[in-house]
Amino acid sequence: MTTRTVTMSHNELDRFSVITRVRERRLTQVEAARILDLSVRQVQRLCAPVVQQGADGLISTKRGRPSSRRFPDSLRHAESTLEYMHVTERYLLEYGKPVAFYSDKHAVFRVNKAVGTRGEGVTQFGRALHDLNIESICANSPAAKGRVEQANGTLQDRLVKELRLAGISSIAEGHAFLESFRRDYNARFGRAPASDHDAHRKLIKAERVRIDDIFSWQESRAVTRSLTLQYDKVVYLIKPGSENDKIAGQHVTVFDYPDGRFKIRYEGRELPYSVFDRLSQIRQADIVNNKRLGGTLAMAREAQLGSNERRSKSCPSRPFPSASRMQ
Repeated sequence: MTTRTVTMSHNELDRFSVITRVRERRLTQVEAARILDLSVRQVQRLCAPVVQQGADGLISTKRGRPSSRRFPDSLRHAESTLEYMHVTERYLLEYGKPVAFYSDKHAVFRVNKAVGTRGEGVTQFGRALHDLNIESICANSPAAKGRVEQANGTLQDRLVKELRLAGISSIAEGHAFLESFRRDYNARFGRAPASDHDAHRKLIKAERVRIDDIFSWQESRAVTRSLTLQYDKVVYLIKPGSENDKIAGQHVTVFDYPDGRFKIRYEGRELPYSVFDRLSQIRQADIVNNKRLGGTLAMAREAQLGSNERRSKSCPSRPFPSASRMQ
């Protein structure tokens, strides 16, 4: 008897398990729809291919095939918190603050796990909106955002084709083209609103001054007795001094900006620091020369040989000095 391997995503495995229980009459289609967050009609559509093909019937036929609507590699961006922060900051500076942001339940906007990583049940983007007194509303069903999703689908299809026709293949060219595309699209498909009232609120002076800080990735870090802290596989050494020596054992806030800048603050005061990258190669000379981190570096060097550590993908990438450059 020959065997073969069927590769399925977690979502497909969950669906196959539920549909199997429906076929075995251990679940009704209504109960399955509730478990899978689908309509009864969608559950019925899933049952048919499982009857005919088994598990293969739930595997997407598009897997492994490039999308006909995909952007060239040079034009693609990751859908990340920092991307949303950058775009939202530009929007607020140009138009002002809306009363609320209406979004789907993407992890950028909503903590989908039982416990938030920041311990507060709020995402970094949600914290930024709260700081600006902007309500965040997540749609409870796909139909609730139907118009927006339909428009996004049209734009994704139309914009890709327009870019191809214009021979555009770089981000710089795409940015230059986007404004003329927007004007043309709005002129042809835009509709006048029922009311011309603008509900945007102007950013007050204090908000404009702080807006870069608000739209940064912020995390609290404990400072060791040697005035060091770790963030994203990097050790930061706070410059010693009469004021900074008091910070040992306290918590500071790190500000990681979308453009790659990085700041450390304690009670609103910015702290000077030097950097040691844990992922760079540690030399014996570095251990001897650095009195404050000698022991730490020695242990790190031993662990480094078998380590496969990588920097977090959620943080901006930035060049780090080698250990030998650190003073």
